Amino acid sequence: MSLRNHIINFVVQARQARMRNNLSLEDRRMRFENISRKLPLARGTEVVTTENRGITGEWLIPAKTASDTIIMHCHGGGYIMGSPASHRSMLSWMAHLCKCKVFSFDYRLAPEHPFPAGLEDAETVYRWLLDEGFPARDIILSGDSAGGGMAVAMAVKLREKGVALPAALVLLSPWVDLTLAGVSIDSRKTHDILLSPDLLRIAAKLYTAEHPADDPLISPLFADLSGLPPVLIQAGSKELLLSDAVRLAGALQKAGSEAELQMWDNVMHVWHFTAAYLPEARRAIQSIDTFIRSKTGQVAV
Repeated sequence: MSLRNHIINFVVQARQARMRNNLSLEDRRMRFENISRKLPLARGTEVVTTENRGITGEWLIPAKTASDTIIMHCHGGGYIMGSPASHRSMLSWMAHLCKCKVFSFDYRLAPEHPFPAGLEDAETVYRWLLDEGFPARDIILSGDSAGGGMAVAMAVKLREKGVALPAALVLLSPWVDLTLAGVSIDSRKTHDILLSPDLLRIAAKLYTAEHPADDPLISPLFADLSGLPPVLIQAGSKELLLSDAVRLAGALQKAGSEAELQMWDNVMHVWHFTAAYLPEARRAIQSIDTFIRSKTGQVAV
């Protein structure tokens, strides 16, 4: 199958899954993995699997690195699906275009392991990186969709514990309000080809379990966002979670934290997935590279 057809097939199958609310969770997980794993890696990417402190992860190492910066990525999937493998293609392009290593990890998923299991795993991985000798100033914490919310929640948690914070956060179409109060949840429901309000409600219920959805570590939009590292937020103008991105940027700025919101037109939720084919996705990642270099003092080569 050609690369173009892979991308078309990815979008079509994702949209079909969105429209079928009767799919079981196992079916959704399997479809997501099967579709995503077919997307090709950036040429020359080396994948190195590792296990530390009971958590499996993998390094995406580009053919050429240009700095000591590393990206720790929290994958999306509504806290109920997704894996390093499902995000391997996207993260290989991030490694390639940012010319740095990317680390993703297999955190525990709901409903088998609801909040705070996944967040605890993310903190474990971050502390492991610090213990391995990666200074916080060289670590970029990123996340897409639910992983974006996890990244913000972890930064808040680390700040509260007095742990050295990463140099910056990069959030791709972040989900930061599991109460689903954003106006775009309704206004964009006919435009978003990947998400639906019903799917978000299901995922939120499974992840929160007995905890209130407005808990600041579940919905970090409601957290104290002061004292966080600089944040880059990228979102599509037609996606359900647009309001999350807009409100988060505003809340960060109001709290005195640096936040940059980049709005992209005519793209799907976490369009970075299609970096193997779509120039809009590669341009978004190149913008991430520019942001990272501006916050780490690295010089583009």
